[in-house]
Amino acid sequence: MLLIPLGYWILPKPWIVAVLCAGLITALIVEWARFHTVRFARWFYKMTGPLIRPHEMNRLTGATCMLIGSLVAVLFFQQWVAMTALLLVIVSDALAGLVGRKWGKIHLIGNLTLVGSLTFFISGIIIILIIPGSNFIAGIMGIIFILVLDGLRRNIDDNLIIPVVSGIVMEAFVWFFP
Repeated sequence: MLLIPLGYWILPKPWIVAVLCAGLITALIVEWARFHTVRFARWFYKMTGPLIRPHEMNRLTGATCMLIGSLVAVLFFQQWVAMTALLLVIVSDALAGLVGRKWGKIHLIGNLTLVGSLTFFISGIIIILIIPGSNFIAGIMGIIFILVLDGLRRNIDDNLIIPVVSGIVMEAFVWFFP
């Protein structure tokens, strides 16, 4: 998934949109087939094994949600916002989950732990600092908003929510406070 923001940094936007559209169409066909064709579903689960989480058995996979969130981010947000939002879900969310599961003793809201949330926040700050042209304050607002929302959300994949909502918050902040 890191190829998406990296590709958006070095390739023209229409190319990235075309690749994301092709990937999303393919993913949606696979999703449809696994929901509607028993034989394909058996093959799919045999090939993907433990990559599919139990909650993804009856809804879109995280990979498909990530493609949707990526396409929305690239289509509707400034380049730095899209890249930041995508890296928040790809890097910060993954790190927060790993660190929170391993060392998270103090639980906040939902499944969030204090150490996981701090990991998300710190890695998010690092991302903002390395993305060319980013607005630091807008990025911080996106991180804080998504941390709060992540603890409150239910039944919506974070691979979709994080890039879309953090992107909206960052864009809105820059628009209202140029």
